[in-house]
Amino acid sequence: MIRHPRPGIYAWLVRLYPPEFRALFGEEMAAVFNAKLAAARREGWPAVLVTWLHELADLPGNLLNEYWLDFKKRSEWMTARRSSIIIGLGLPLMLVAALILLNFQFILKWFSSGLGWLSAAAFLLLVGLNGALIWRGQRQGSQPLGLISGLALAALLCALMGPALSMTADLLPAAWQTSISILLVLVIMGCLAGMALTLRAQRTG
Repeated sequence: MIRHPRPGIYAWLVRLYPPEFRALFGEEMAAVFNAKLAAARREGWPAVLVTWLHELADLPGNLLNEYWLDFKKRSEWMTARRSSIIIGLGLPLMLVAALILLNFQFILKWFSSGLGWLSAAAFLLLVGLNGALIWRGQRQGSQPLGLISGLALAALLCALMGPALSMTADLLPAAWQTSISILLVLVIMGCLAGMALTLRAQRTG
């Protein structure tokens, strides 16, 4: 009696694929191959041999392709993560550091009025929200670069406009001061809500 290769051998071959690919398609691949093997056994050992030879011939090319795609995906994710950190955290913080080094008195103006304090709080919370998004993206394997870039731009505006608003607060009409204050308060509340939702989603996820 001719002994055919056992289906368990194919399960071992599936383990040669990258872990993520194996987790997604390993069971499906094994089920499809086992079905082919069962059909080949009904035709006799030559059909079984052809089935195995065909599978083994395709294996090296499939492995190279999947490992290349896995490497490319990981490289793209690392690039996105690096870009998120630079844009979301590095640029706003470097701008403030540069302003402190170049004109420390300008930064001190940030805290000379209520508008300045609100803009400073908005800046810190925008940067904090970006940090939370980057941290969550690292856990999930994806980075919302568009959202992070938008928040970083808002943080840059707060860093530049905060001291300027403090210096011109007495010159602004009361209606303008009220409108700007409401806008900054809304930004602060939105950041707090965003950070809370991000942390909650991370815990439940």
